[in-house]
Amino acid sequence: MSDLNVVNPVSKTLTAVPEALRNLWAHRGLIRNFTSRDISQRYRNSIIGYFWTVLEPLLLSAVYYFLFTIISGNPEERYPLWIILGVVTWQFFSRGLNESVNCLTGNKNMIRQIYFPREVFAVSKVLAQLIVTCMSLFVAVPFLMYLDISLTSQIIYVPIALLLVTLQVLGVGWLFAVPNVHHGDIAHMTRFITRAGFFVSPVMWTISMAKGGRAELLDYLFLNPMVLPLELMRSGFDGTEVPVPTWAVAWCLSFTFGMLILGLTVFKKTEAKVVKRL
Repeated sequence: MSDLNVVNPVSKTLTAVPEALRNLWAHRGLIRNFTSRDISQRYRNSIIGYFWTVLEPLLLSAVYYFLFTIISGNPEERYPLWIILGVVTWQFFSRGLNESVNCLTGNKNMIRQIYFPREVFAVSKVLAQLIVTCMSLFVAVPFLMYLDISLTSQIIYVPIALLLVTLQVLGVGWLFAVPNVHHGDIAHMTRFITRAGFFVSPVMWTISMAKGGRAELLDYLFLNPMVLPLELMRSGFDGTEVPVPTWAVAWCLSFTFGMLILGLTVFKKTEAKVVKRL
């Protein structure tokens, strides 16, 4: 009698990342279908449907503009544009991180019924948020026209910023997806971090604005890996220089790719037995 093949063996540390990348490429059609499903489900019962991708960040930005500008006062002409770009970018990070951390618990019925590489769940969730974010960025067009801002070659910063956020949320999501199955507190903690991080990240303010206050705290602010993507997004649209020092850029890139490799390795070594806890 021949030995039975293990359907989902535990990956070895050194081969975990290459194996996962091969799985993602081999199942790219499945990822595409899951991504389309996630986007459709988001607007399934909505009357105005995909228009919410523009309306939601616009309404949120209007509220924040009222609170931070009309009440406290801010003479900067481009401030509304900075708010909108900050809100759109942070929404991508927040939703992508929360959904990638919950990618296994949110698909537990499917995982119980059939096997395919489970790393596809986080990718499809984040890609769905990426597509929604790209559509949401069209809300910035009227402000660019009103402020008479012409796009320059620095628009290349925008896809770079989106790529950095995508890799960050995937890395952290893969790292905590399996522990979240065992301990639901992780999902609650992730939601708290994304809410609190909104205020300590340059969403409603910029690094240039912070330089006029407690400048000695800037080095600590640059340890936040979301500083670079947020500033890249704004510089990409308004053509200004990125006010981030070289060491902070190196730190963000190291964090992003380090977390991606660590998260994917941990995920591949631990997800094989997760079905027992779902």
